[in-house]
Amino acid sequence: MKLSAAVRQAWRWCRYPQLRRFQWQLSPRYWRWRKVRYSIGFHLFTRTWKSTTALSRFREQISILGQLIKHVLLRSAFALIIVAGLIYLEHFMRGRGWGHGLIALNEDAQINYLSTLAQVAAAFLGLYFTAISVVASTAYARVPADIRALIVKDQIGNFYFGILAQFTGIVTVMLAAMALKIPVGPVCIVFASLLALLSVFSFVLLGLRSFHFFDPTHLIPQLYVPLNRSIRGVTPDGYKWEDPSFQSYHQKQAESALDSYANLIAIASARKNLHGKGLVELANAVFNTLAFYTRVKGRIPSSSRWFKRAYKHKDWLFASSSEVNIALVTDTPLVPEEVPDLYWLEARAARLLKQIVAGLHRQEDLPGVVSVLGSWQRTMRVMGESLTITEGLQIMRVWSAPIFGQILSFSPEPGNEEQLASATYRLAMVDSYPAGLIELFLGMGRTLEALSVPAFESKIAAIDWARSRSLYLGPLASREVVEQLESLHGWLNFERTLEKRIVSPPWLHCEMAALGLVRFLDAATKALVAEFETAIGKEVEKQLAASNHVVAAQLSIRSLEALNKLSKHLEAFKVRGDQYQQLNRSKEYEWPAIDWPGLQQRLKTVRTNLVLGLSRCVGPLRALPENNTWPDFFGQVYSVLADETLDAMILGDEGLFERLYPPFFHAALVASDKLRQKVSRSDNRAIALIGAPLLDLLAISSYAEVFSALDQKRFADIARPCWDRYLSAFPDDAARRGTIELLLAVAEPTMWTSAREMRRMAWERAVEAILRGGNILTERGDHFARADTEPRHPSPLVRAFAENSSLHTGPQFVFFAVYLLARPEAAGLEVPHEVEAFRRSLARQDERPEEEEDQPHA
Repeated sequence: MKLSAAVRQAWRWCRYPQLRRFQWQLSPRYWRWRKVRYSIGFHLFTRTWKSTTALSRFREQISILGQLIKHVLLRSAFALIIVAGLIYLEHFMRGRGWGHGLIALNEDAQINYLSTLAQVAAAFLGLYFTAISVVASTAYARVPADIRALIVKDQIGNFYFGILAQFTGIVTVMLAAMALKIPVGPVCIVFASLLALLSVFSFVLLGLRSFHFFDPTHLIPQLYVPLNRSIRGVTPDGYKWEDPSFQSYHQKQAESALDSYANLIAIASARKNLHGKGLVELANAVFNTLAFYTRVKGRIPSSSRWFKRAYKHKDWLFASSSEVNIALVTDTPLVPEEVPDLYWLEARAARLLKQIVAGLHRQEDLPGVVSVLGSWQRTMRVMGESLTITEGLQIMRVWSAPIFGQILSFSPEPGNEEQLASATYRLAMVDSYPAGLIELFLGMGRTLEALSVPAFESKIAAIDWARSRSLYLGPLASREVVEQLESLHGWLNFERTLEKRIVSPPWLHCEMAALGLVRFLDAATKALVAEFETAIGKEVEKQLAASNHVVAAQLSIRSLEALNKLSKHLEAFKVRGDQYQQLNRSKEYEWPAIDWPGLQQRLKTVRTNLVLGLSRCVGPLRALPENNTWPDFFGQVYSVLADETLDAMILGDEGLFERLYPPFFHAALVASDKLRQKVSRSDNRAIALIGAPLLDLLAISSYAEVFSALDQKRFADIARPCWDRYLSAFPDDAARRGTIELLLAVAEPTMWTSAREMRRMAWERAVEAILRGGNILTERGDHFARADTEPRHPSPLVRAFAENSSLHTGPQFVFFAVYLLARPEAAGLEVPHEVEAFRRSLARQDERPEEEEDQPHA
């Protein structure tokens, strides 16, 4: 029985190895053997690791020794060759009888002279090395090692070190030759003397130059040149530019140089004795690198390892089923995709510039900040010309924060020159952001203007599709065009492999490239408009919330200029985009449908918001001290509000008029008061100058009455309460009567005109164009209007205004006739003949039979 049980057990062990292994693991012998086995393995691993470490250290020492011996042998061989060549030259000259017997040499004097030269060379080596060591140990004792390495890698210094070392070696070989009884003649002595003179005079210059390294900005060339060399190395001009290993090497070298830039900026920021000069020079170096990189970036392949790789996480709802199944079974996330980061260098440069601006602010060097911003605007122009709009906007977003973050609320006291100078610099800083945007799209406009369709087609036709080098058109190729050309190159290679030739027509090549350019236009225009909507719009609101009304006014005013220019450039971009759209002959691909009217409407919305922001600055800007070094903020805001208030009526926007008219009403009264304080009473033009803003106010109020009747709007209901509140603020009817008399005196025509007179004439022309467009005013300048040419409109007021408009009667008298002189306080006042003429015209139009209503004003 026991035997059969043992047999069955043995059978189970042989048939089921898992059971056998499990039972063996339960036995004590298994655990003892396992402990011994792990002890032996750990011992063997420790011995192997120690031996491997020792071997690697030995190999490293052997490698260093080999490099040292190789360097010494090469230098020594060069010295031997030089001396041997000189001795052979002397022997050759002696054999020809050239100079034989002219120079008598003393062997002891030769030895002493050459020994002295060797000592001088060795002394210079020690002195120059000591000078560099002093600079490195004092000025750069607590800096990163890469900065000290820049001093050691100084190209001029290393070249001088090499000359001194070679000079010492040559003199040593000459002394050895004399010890071996090999004749050393005058040629060798002259050559050694020339090397000695070169070493002495070079030491004077380079010894002084070594102390320049106390200023870290002298290390900029050590970074700028290698960085640009790395950038050029990944373009078709570089060696093995398509090799990923070389691309990765250049990327790492560039990143190391940018890290050293950051360290230099930190050093320059910490040194107050530089007074911001070092930071400005560092900023200029960064801008020069950016400008160079922008010009050649279009020549770098999109798949190049020059662009750092970033992880792009996938969407679970769009990922493939296999990836989702593997992730669910293994309880892991989806494996992210590696994509090239096309903007890594611009992002690093933006952080460096942000660090520089912050350092200049800490040193309170506002002129330095303004200088840096001027260089930045020039760089934006280059980026626009190279069609790198996205990169330029990215840089602006990163480093605009320290610019606006350091601009605090300021109200300089009158006569305080220091505060006025500081405020002027800060205003220049505010001005830089919209100015940079202007430079960006102006550069883009110049490039697109030169890149006509025939010029673009000729560039595409010149591409040799068998050579990848010719794909990259240079600075005129945006990234979207480059990607299209790269895709097309792959397809044409497939054609060439199958058909042994390219079978697709040339017009298709142009179509694919044009598709990339239209995509660029779509992305660039949307990004520019969005920049005004988000960055500038939000910044204006932020400054207004912080009561920085001067900053908000300056930013809004310059942004209005930028919006005006961008709006006109969008029209040119539309023309160019439509021309490229005509190259879509196959109709097989989806081309972007750029919403040009929508972009213009978005710009108009931004403009409206900026104008409304300016309307909130009228009161605070009134209190600004008079200063000729500043822009006239109040005068410009007043002028903008006047035009925008009239435009709101022309567009029929009641809501906008309701928000603009009260600030304009207040601004006109303030402007008249400010002019009264400036103009001398003895000036014959005093009434015309002081009354110009009041005439603007009367004209806009008259237009409010006219457009209310013209379009059945409530403009007059918005304007009249402002006048009611203004007149009710006077203590009695006599004061109100005097105010109306003053307004009548201001409206009385004189021989003097003001600058605002021309602007009011432009308003009249704009309103008359509206009347003529609605067939209300049929003739201009007809003093004897016939029945068939009389103004046509259901409103008597509109017909009377149109009739008097043809008689060149000022529009301000309309408001006198319908409102001011109709008030009870104006009873008994002398009515001007212009007002009386308009009243008669209005009465005559009231008596005319009612006409059918024409089409309302659009």
